[in-house]
Amino acid sequence: MKDKNHTKQKITDAMYKLIGTEGYEKASIGKICDSIGITKAAAYYYFKSKEDIFLEIVKSLYEEDISKYIENINNSNNKEEYKIALLQFGLSFFDMYQNDSELQKVCYEIDIQAYRIARVKEYIDAANHKMNKILNKILEKGVSLKLFEADTINIKAQYLQIVMEGLDKAILFKFPICAKDVWKYSIDQLFLKEKI
Repeated sequence: MKDKNHTKQKITDAMYKLIGTEGYEKASIGKICDSIGITKAAAYYYFKSKEDIFLEIVKSLYEEDISKYIENINNSNNKEEYKIALLQFGLSFFDMYQNDSELQKVCYEIDIQAYRIARVKEYIDAANHKMNKILNKILEKGVSLKLFEADTINIKAQYLQIVMEGLDKAILFKFPICAKDVWKYSIDQLFLKEKI
């Protein structure tokens, strides 16, 4: 079983590297197999198609372990601790790939292919829905610390998600902005009292 999982991982790693250098369209099953020394039949034993390999990569990137950041937020006992944990939550995403050009290329290809491959779009939509729920839970902790009103957390969660998505795109398209400063500013905005 170990060898089976090892070969499957080698296939996804090889495709990841090919996408990072040549893009999704040029990352053929043949090139994947040649790069790791297996036959096409062996690759098709693990994956039905190139699309399936790509979806495996998408899943692995969208399933990054963020539990330690959520735990830090849940363990915060006051505004200062909560705010620091919330800052770190967002900064962890930007740190992950801001200086990793290969990862940026793969993420760029995921964005493009989401418009072409229905299963990729479905998975990303589900992941975005899950992120919205996570952000709502995170902000519920802010309510328990009396930092926010309960009736504002859904809009604040949407706001944070839009900021994260926008910063993600800005990094991918190499816009000349400081994503970390924008995230810090956005967190500060959460704590402003709403004016009626």
